[in-house]
Amino acid sequence: MRLQRAAGGGLCLLLAIVLCAVPAAALDTLFLVRHAEKSEGWPQDSVLDAFWPLSPAGQVRAEFLASRLENAGIAAVYTTRTTRTLMTGLPLANRIRVPISANDDSKDNMEAFLSAVRGKHPNDKAVLIVGHSNTIPLLLVRLGAGPDCFGRLGIVKKGDTLLIEGHDGLWRADLKKEGCEALSRE
Repeated sequence: MRLQRAAGGGLCLLLAIVLCAVPAAALDTLFLVRHAEKSEGWPQDSVLDAFWPLSPAGQVRAEFLASRLENAGIAAVYTTRTTRTLMTGLPLANRIRVPISANDDSKDNMEAFLSAVRGKHPNDKAVLIVGHSNTIPLLLVRLGAGPDCFGRLGIVKKGDTLLIEGHDGLWRADLKKEGCEALSRE
């Protein structure tokens, strides 16, 4: 009887070790991109800023982004609540038939946003996040970017603000790695 209990206890211990050794499913990759180029001649009114559409060149860039990521295993597209970010992510979402969601662009909610994205996609390969010149750097910092890799990632500091200049970057965060090693820019 004692031998059976000991054998059963050993089996349970072995099973627990094996289960702990199997990694939990988790989202693999986040792709981040700044919205494409805005149209010219839009009224300089803070109330209308959220409705600022893409220029023809921006629409071409959004289509190119869709072509670039259509086979990347994207499970969803997240944008801010602005026309330009929605227009940047929509061609990909439509092409691969995944949901597009507008999130709150609050700088205070970045950590909660990233946590929610990871929680919604535990078994997915990748998601795309479309942001702005001042939100992409904040997300990259929360994903492990430090000052030592700002130059490589195209992050510049202007006063107390971190920015991305231009519209030509696509960032990849490998969520299986940590720090600057996890981040790259195309």
